[in-house]
Amino acid sequence: DRGVAQHHDQNWIMGEGKYILTPSPPDVGLMLFSFKDSLKIQYIQNTNNNCYMSFTNNCISDKEGNLVAYTDGHNIFNRDHHIMEGGDTINPGDFWPGYLGFGYPIEAGAIFVPIPDRLDEYILLHKPIRFGKVNGRLPEYLCDKVYATFIKYDTVNHIHKAYNKNTVLLEGEISESEFAIAKHGNGRDFWAVCRKIGEPLYYFFLIDPTGVYFHHEQRIGNAYFKEDLHGMISFNKLENIMARVIPIEGLEVMEFDRCKGLFYNPILLPFPDTFLTFASTIFSPNGKYLYVNSIFNIYQYEISKRFDPSYQPILVGKWDSVYIDDYSTLFYVGRLALNNKIYFTVFGTNGYHLHTMHKPDEYGLACDFRNHDLELPTYIDGSLPFFPNYRLGSLKSSSCDSLSGTTPEKEPV
Repeated sequence: DRGVAQHHDQNWIMGEGKYILTPSPPDVGLMLFSFKDSLKIQYIQNTNNNCYMSFTNNCISDKEGNLVAYTDGHNIFNRDHHIMEGGDTINPGDFWPGYLGFGYPIEAGAIFVPIPDRLDEYILLHKPIRFGKVNGRLPEYLCDKVYATFIKYDTVNHIHKAYNKNTVLLEGEISESEFAIAKHGNGRDFWAVCRKIGEPLYYFFLIDPTGVYFHHEQRIGNAYFKEDLHGMISFNKLENIMARVIPIEGLEVMEFDRCKGLFYNPILLPFPDTFLTFASTIFSPNGKYLYVNSIFNIYQYEISKRFDPSYQPILVGKWDSVYIDDYSTLFYVGRLALNNKIYFTVFGTNGYHLHTMHKPDEYGLACDFRNHDLELPTYIDGSLPFFPNYRLGSLKSSSCDSLSGTTPEKEPV
């Protein structure tokens, strides 16, 4: 099947690329998290590329698991940690110069996708922010576009190059933090989805061998809060269920049709921590449980009980009030890694640790959450990279289990 042996998500790049002479103790530097066999962390010092992997943070490896590229929202970097040819100055505009070297200030702002059936070619989907006003919204800045930038391997010079940089796919008022990718039901293509600011309107893009293009939109569910800077959207590993959370709105769960690229059966669940700050959604590897965190707590939801009106989630993790080197260890973003553990970054300041959930497939406290469990060789700030399930195959005996009838409705870019 097409989903076999696709290791595009094997490596994570974290940290900051600045030159230091004597890292003792290390203050800055990049880290390569490799999830081949078991987690190994390589500290990469003396890389002066002005990179800061913070809120916008994504990377891509080739199908064998070799790092290809990563981005901090300002530039695209190659496997040698240099700005890729053609990869400078993505997301140009108001916020680019002021935040260069400090991290592009938009959560879940970029994701790489391999172009189906095109060897060593990739698309970076990314979102900018600019100064501007949305009616009913306090922040005077907004995300107003979805861009695509393309990458291919130069077989003459043996390097990856970026081209058609900052190609506009969509213009509008786009939610900053809600962005996700799922595999198409044909097992080859990909759906990308984002949402309009403060409205239950979702935009879908299709990535296929011809490139990427805006496919359709769908109005469904509950989304009303205009200042929706503080939540995220994610799929389970089968990518047939989506969860999104904005603390003040609650937790929303919908089923997903991978063939049509449509949500259905939305249900709004209570989220106990309505304090307005960031919350993330992470499914367990087996899809039975969903974890949702605030900065103080982590809750476990049992997906099969979501339509029970009396159902309440279980508290499985709580901040232990610890500060390390004057840095708080509150919770920020959680992501499921290839070793089937969930890692959480710290909120608010730089941190030298990740929190770890060791057994997310287990019920209640048996999920084995541990505060500031993984010590890092240098500090990190902000988010963790996110990926679709590259190993997901086609939906057998479905309306789209073959590749017939998948020609685009619009001219792709």
